[in-house]
This record gives sequence, structure tokens and C-alpha cells, in this order.
Amino acid sequence: MAKYTPGPWRSGRNHVSTGTVAIRQHTGDEIAYVHCARQGYGHKQNEAEALANARLMAGAPDLLLALENVLHIFELGPLNAAAQYGPDFDLHAAEKDAVDEAQAAIKAARHD
Repeated sequence: MAKYTPGPWRSGRNHVSTGTVAIRQHTGDEIAYVHCARQGYGHKQNEAEALANARLMAGAPDLLLALENVLHIFELGPLNAAAQYGPDFDLHAAEKDAVDEAQAAIKAARHD
């Protein structure tokens, strides 16, 4: 399976006259375009919805990482956490951090 372009990704307005939104890598390089099917051209999607879709797509790397971290922490369990990270590892703090990271990724993808 091919690897995807590393995140973070960001979306922004681009080529507004054509209704296309660019998704950019953190370096500013464009990696994908989302075409905004606008109202009035036989489509029901408006520009605000298309921009929201682009933000969701741009959030994919952060959402994937957050989900992987949540799964890792919750699969550890107390015994495995102590064995892997030592007796002073605070599993509850790690769980809270993982959930906070997931909530931040969701908020960013939703553009709340």
C-alpha cells in the first residue's frame, strides 16, 4: 500500500472562480484539490459545505494519528502499560491525553 503525504494538511480557498479548494501540506505545497459543486449548476452543495468537506479531508492525517493513539493507549491496559513504560507510567493521564488529542483533531476537522 502506498504511503500518504505526511500531515498536517490544511485547506484554504483557491481558484475561487472555478470553485476549487486546495489541500496543502504543512510546507504549503498543494497535494490535492476539492471541486466545489456550487448551487445553480445543477448541484445542491454550496460553497460553505464544500469548504467544510475540504477541511474534513485535510484533517484526515491528524484524525488517523489521534485514533491510532487512542487505540494504543486503551489496548495497553494497566499491566501492559507498566511492563512497557515502567511502574511510574500514569495510564489515566495517557488516556486523558489521547482523548484530548482526538477531540482537538475532531474540532479542527469540523472547524469549530
